[in-house]
Amino acid sequence: MLKSFAQRHHLVLKKGQNFHILTQLVINYLLLAKLKFIKKIKGIHQPIVHYYVVCWNEENMLPFMFDYYGQFVNEFTIFDNYSTDRSEEIIRSHKNAKIIKFKTNGFNDFVHQEIKNNCWKKSRGKADYVVVCDMDEFVFHPRMKDFLNESMKHHYSFFHPVGYDMFSEVYPSFQSGTYLPFQIDRGYQCDTYSKCILFDPHRIVEINYWVGAHEARPLGVVKMPHKREPLKVLHYKNLGLDHVLGRVRLYRDRLSAKNIENECGVEYLKEEDRISSEFWVKYKQCCKLDYDS
Repeated sequence: MLKSFAQRHHLVLKKGQNFHILTQLVINYLLLAKLKFIKKIKGIHQPIVHYYVVCWNEENMLPFMFDYYGQFVNEFTIFDNYSTDRSEEIIRSHKNAKIIKFKTNGFNDFVHQEIKNNCWKKSRGKADYVVVCDMDEFVFHPRMKDFLNESMKHHYSFFHPVGYDMFSEVYPSFQSGTYLPFQIDRGYQCDTYSKCILFDPHRIVEINYWVGAHEARPLGVVKMPHKREPLKVLHYKNLGLDHVLGRVRLYRDRLSAKNIENECGVEYLKEEDRISSEFWVKYKQCCKLDYDS
């Protein structure tokens, strides 16, 4: 009986956690009703979106991120791992952003996993959707606001966008309003980057990201669009070989013992000649993306 009910209502349960999931859903729906009431009183007709990200020395990417996501994100929460560049200054200068400092002994994917699996729960009763991602990941739809509106009408709670590895020969210059997906629109499809970084914080009880957030095992009401929309995750890691090698040198020295022990982030330990060779091989695979498909 429970199985039949779950299928009809897109309910994903897990043995041993069913009481937690169902109880939390009741609380979440009460918080959702509160959000709807507040939006009605304030005359807000668009989806409210909150954004969560982990940051370390991202002064170059932060302007692009704020510029692009500022089109549809209402509030930014940035977990800063004690950056040593201008990242904190840039974050604090943005009116809709707040910074939360956290400390680790080097770059630790397991700490990031814990943050991403729980940070967004604070948006219950406050936001219709959340984005939980890395700084160089841009969730993209050619008509993002319309897409979010339609998704909310259909009560879609979880999305599986197509991932792309984006490339350029040199790091782009920032110009406000020249959004990065239109400035750098060459890449190739990469399933590794098809990350589920957009979802409903009320209907999803637990997101259950694996290390790196490349896979998720959501629990709760998991309702996805019937057909695959042109929703993409554009991963801007490879913006010029000089930038790539610079980041490799920084992260190589910061890899935590736990990361190395579990072979997470070990791509930063490759020889630079090999990294350079792989960069140009992948660059030649790139083509101009058709964002409407």
